[in-house]
Amino acid sequence: MDAKNLDLEDHASWPEAIESPKEKKNKGTNSIIEHVMEELAKSIAAKTEASLVQSESMGKYIDTREKIINGKSSNITSSCNVEDCQNILDGIPNLDDRKYIKALREFVANPEWRGIFMRMNDQRRRAYLDSLLE
Repeated sequence: MDAKNLDLEDHASWPEAIESPKEKKNKGTNSIIEHVMEELAKSIAAKTEASLVQSESMGKYIDTREKIINGKSSNITSSCNVEDCQNILDGIPNLDDRKYIKALREFVANPEWRGIFMRMNDQRRRAYLDSLLE
């Protein structure tokens, strides 16, 4: 459409009819750049959202693992008392008094070790007790 055939009531077509070829070229280039920028912005927004979802999922996973670990730890601690560990220590032949006392102190200071010790086989218990004096 050129300026001679311009419909005066159709205001939307005015800029297109009045623009020079150079202005049309720049407008085309600008619209391509705008399109690319819009697509880039959409892509960044999608990646950001995916990253947030992944972070949320990881946070939930960590919370769940901590609850499981803390739950297991408290179950082990509550089911094993110092007296049970002491009975096992008393049953170990030729146990050095220093290892015996060191182990009891460890069981009082770190209740998690009670359950661990209770679940060890005899060979591992002996190795654990030997490690206390190193």
